[in-house]
This record gives sequence, structure tokens and C-alpha cells, in this order.
Amino acid sequence: MLNLRAAGGVLTLEERRAVLNRYYRGLSIAEITEETGQNDKTVYGHLRRALQRSGFRKG
Repeated sequence: MLNLRAAGGVLTLEERRAVLNRYYRGLSIAEITEETGQNDKTVYGHLRRALQRSGFRKG
């Protein structure tokens, strides 16, 4: 199980990769939080920022 480095939701590089890999495999945020033991707001925020950086746009 992955651990958060700080209570504020800071993820290590390894943890960020684990979240993205699970997302790209088609897992939902709920499934990712269950597998990684991370807070759902932390997972959502990381995915949102990663998708914005990649040029993904809603709509």
C-alpha cells in the first residue's frame, strides 16, 4: 500500500505514477483510492492537474 508523504496530500513521484497508471487502465477514482489507500480528494486533484498539463480539455 502506498503512503502519503504529508497530511496535505503531497504524493511522491512513485505514488503519482501509480495513480496515473491505474487511471489509464480504466479504474475509477473510488477504485484507485481503495487500491492505493490515498484520500479521494488527493487522487482527484492529482489526476486533474496531470490531465491539464497533458493538454486534455473538457467538453
